Amino acid sequence: MLRSLCPLIAAAAVVTTALPATAAAQTTFTTFGAFVAAIGPSGTDQFNALGEGPVGSMLSRTAGGFSYSVQASAAAPLDQLFGLANPLAPADSWLTTEEATASLHFGGFSSDVFAIGGHFFATDLSGSPSGTGLRLVAMDIMGNMVDVSLGSTSQDGFFGARFDFALASLMVTADNNNFAGMAYFATANDLVLGAAPQTVPEPASAWLLVTVPGMLLVVRSSRRETRRVRRARLVLS
Repeated sequence: MLRSLCPLIAAAAVVTTALPATAAAQTTFTTFGAFVAAIGPSGTDQFNALGEGPVGSMLSRTAGGFSYSVQASAAAPLDQLFGLANPLAPADSWLTTEEATASLHFGGFSSDVFAIGGHFFATDLSGSPSGTGLRLVAMDIMGNMVDVSLGSTSQDGFFGARFDFALASLMVTADNNNFAGMAYFATANDLVLGAAPQTVPEPASAWLLVTVPGMLLVVRSSRRETRRVRRARLVLS
């Protein structure tokens, strides 16, 4: 009986190894609802405690149970990050830079962060949303990349990216290519970090999880029955 089941068990093993692996993928989102529905547990950093004015060149922050860092990344080593009050709601603070050439560079994520999203837009010298475009470049620890240029942005617009591997960085840069006496600054609000979604076994995988242990139980039962019969024959002889 054991030998007759060996090919069946081997075939099951082949099926298990032959199941298609999920390829490394990146997915982008333009609505908050779709983003949070596609990720695991998440947390939000609203930046409201920043107030108005310079807050340093690099910050260590948290979003729920996730940690990260952010800095103003450009040629100058001491570019500053700024807290910027929403002109229409002063209690709502945004995170921006002091230099139009500087990017908001998010990194140093805790290892359980697989997704990032938020309101990303550009502001002008007066601190008001400008509608100018942005470039967002996100990367995971395996080098998979999302590189998106948004033609126009608003403070209410949302952008998010989810990876199959842990998140490494996000760079947000304002479009100043058509500079005409006005500078634009990368700005962020309500940064959301998320974990990987819980995975559900593929139907074939789930079937194997049930049938293979069952086959092993049959093998064990068969071996016990074989030993019982042999002992009975020895007694009779």
